[in-house]
Amino acid sequence: QGDPIVLHPAGGGGTDFRPAFEWVEENGIAPKCLIYLTDLCCRSYPDAVDYPVLWVTDSHRTAPIGDTIRITPE
Repeated sequence: QGDPIVLHPAGGGGTDFRPAFEWVEENGIAPKCLIYLTDLCCRSYPDAVDYPVLWVTDSHRTAPIGDTIRITPE
């Protein structure tokens, strides 16, 4: 208590989306659809999957697999 907290954040390279898809596969889940809410700041997308993927974003980017829809935060 009373000691200063010094943070050294790192990152800014984007999210790796692959672990979520790997978890689905490793757990034998067959989703009707996987919905990702994201800014799409990423270069680590999974390979194509055999279920629908919906990327919901406020970004102008488009995901390389599945469908991308854009929302406008108010």
